[in-house]
Amino acid sequence: MEDYRAKINYLLSNSDEFLHFPQPITAKIVHIGGITIPETPQLTEEFRDLMERKDRAGVVYISLGSLVPTAKVEV
Repeated sequence: MEDYRAKINYLLSNSDEFLHFPQPITAKIVHIGGITIPETPQLTEEFRDLMERKDRAGVVYISLGSLVPTAKVEV
């Protein structure tokens, strides 16, 4: 097994390096996390217009998903 380990050029890791705790790693590890995530569709015109408004410095969009009954959330 040690012979094979010494011959490895790269190790592909399906993880996101920014979500891990800092640790020493070799340059042979290539993080490819998210490679299996499908491409996202374009935003609807309503959301695109909201995000691209010029009269605002930025937008914070919060999605509570389907587990939170948003009808009861006060804005």
